[in-house]
Amino acid sequence: MRIRSRLKNVLKKVNIPSDLEVIRSNPPVVLNFSEEIKEYPAKKRALLSYLSQPVVDSLSGGTSVRFSNDGLATSWPKVLNKLGYTVDIINWDDCDFKFRTDYDLVIGHGGINFENLKKQLSPTSHFIYFSTGSYWKYHNAKEKERFEYFKKRHGISLPNDRFIGHSEESANKLASAIVCLGNEELAATFSSFKNVFSVPIGSFTTEYRKKTKGDLECGRKDILFIAGAGNIHKGLDLVLDALEYLPDFRLHIYTFMDSEFSNYYKDSLAQPNVILYDFEAFPSDKFFMLSRKCNVAIMPSCSEGSPGSIVESMIQGLIPIVSHESHIDVDDFGVLLKDNTVETIRETLINTSVLPIKELRKRSLAAQKTALSRHSKKSYEKSLLSVMRRIEVSLK
Repeated sequence: MRIRSRLKNVLKKVNIPSDLEVIRSNPPVVLNFSEEIKEYPAKKRALLSYLSQPVVDSLSGGTSVRFSNDGLATSWPKVLNKLGYTVDIINWDDCDFKFRTDYDLVIGHGGINFENLKKQLSPTSHFIYFSTGSYWKYHNAKEKERFEYFKKRHGISLPNDRFIGHSEESANKLASAIVCLGNEELAATFSSFKNVFSVPIGSFTTEYRKKTKGDLECGRKDILFIAGAGNIHKGLDLVLDALEYLPDFRLHIYTFMDSEFSNYYKDSLAQPNVILYDFEAFPSDKFFMLSRKCNVAIMPSCSEGSPGSIVESMIQGLIPIVSHESHIDVDDFGVLLKDNTVETIRETLINTSVLPIKELRKRSLAAQKTALSRHSKKSYEKSLLSVMRRIEVSLK
C-alpha cells in the first residue's frame, strides 16, 4: 500500500519532490528520496539497503532511536543526495525487492539480501559495502574465543548471541569499496579487501549536561553497562564475574537480557549491588538518570564497529572503559583494557574509582567534548560525504 497522500503535507514542508513514495510493505520501501537534491531531477540513482523504517519515521515527523542506528539510516540518503543521487531505500534483510531501474550505485549491508541485489546489478552499477561492525570472519572468531573463555570459567556452554550466520564474503569481494563504522583498527580487520574507508560513528543526541564535582564524588563506585543485544558478546558476563570481588561497587545494567544468560546468572543478578533496568526507547529519562549516577560506562566487547552506547554515554560525561575490539578511540580520557579478563576488569574498576576528583572531572569533560565533536551528526555526515567523494573519484 502506497502512502504518498498521507505524506503530502510533510513533503511540502521539507521541500521534497512529490514523486517520493513510501510502500508500506514489511519492511517498508522508500522510492525517489531527494530531500537534499539541489537540481531536480537528479542525473544519478542509488539504492541504499540498510534501515528503511527510520527514514519513513523521519518523513512522518517522528523518531525512533536505537543508539545511533536510526540516525545513520537517515543521514545516508541525504549524503547521497548531496552527491547528486536520487535514492531508493530498502531494509538490509529485504530479499524480495525488485529493481525498477538500473542504479549507478548500490550500497549493501550484511549478507542476507546480497544475492538478490547481485543478480539484479547492471554491468555499469558499482556496489559499495557498508559495515557497522568488524569483518564478519573476525567477528565470528572473536565471539568463539569469548564463549570459550566463558566455558573455561564456568564449565558450561551457552548459545552464541551475536554470531553472523549469513556469509558476507561475496559482498565484501564484489564491493568496489567498503565503508566501515569505527576507527582505523576496525578498518584493519578488512585488510584483505581493497578500498576500505573508516568513518567515526555518529551520535544524534542533543540533550546533555556536564557532571558536577558532587556527581563525580557520589558516582565513584557506580558502573553503567549499557549495550545492545548479546550479553556474552558485549562482555556482561565479565563485568558480573568481576563484581563478585567488588561488593561495595554497584553495577547498573541497561540492556536486553538473553533468557539463557539471565537464568544462569540469576543469583548474581539478584545481588543488592546489581540493578537491572528494562531497556526503553533511546534516549530516555532512565538513561539520563543513570548517566548522572555513574562515573564510568564499560564495554568489554569481543567485536564492535564502535559502540553507539559508549558514544552516548560519553556525551553525558561518562568515562569509557572499553576493549580494543570495541574499535573506538578513547584517547587519554578513557581506559583501553589491556586484555578482556575478569582480573583486568576488576583492577581497572578499582583504579578508576580512586582517581582524584580533579582527574575524574578532566576525563569526564574530555570524553564529553570529544563525543560532541568527533561523533556529532555534523562530523559523521561530513566524514561520510568526504569518503564517498573519494570513492567516486576512484570509480571513474
